[in-house]
Amino acid sequence: MSRDFNPSFLKINIIDMDDILRNQHLVTMCRALSLGGGSGMNACLDKYAALLETRSVDACGIFAHYLDISVGWCLYTHEDDQVSFRPKEGEAASHVYVHEQWRRLGIGGRLIQVAQRMASPDVLRVYEHNNYPFFRPLIQRMNNLQAV
Repeated sequence: MSRDFNPSFLKINIIDMDDILRNQHLVTMCRALSLGGGSGMNACLDKYAALLETRSVDACGIFAHYLDISVGWCLYTHEDDQVSFRPKEGEAASHVYVHEQWRRLGIGGRLIQVAQRMASPDVLRVYEHNNYPFFRPLIQRMNNLQAV
């Protein structure tokens, strides 16, 4: 992948979580781009689906597409995940997943940069526990980025 990768063909788009949850194709794509089953991202999708029955969800998906291939996504949220992230005023959180065949190409970093711009000037808390080697350097070089 990396020899043929041209970053100019990487497209990022943002979709409101309410719209994601109302579209089974998008939900399936999110789940396919997550670690599966009991991943934190999938647990949030389940929680948000139940929440949507009573109110709008304060979250969105930031998606990376290379040509016509979905290669990764970032869950950006202000919602309490009832596990690690208890939102305070001035904070947002994000989970990131990039398909293993598309890693080490700057895609995860681009997703985090978009999430950080959305959060600014607030703090963006990232779930680093699944991938310390990826997140530690980002946290060290980016302002207002902290680990959950």
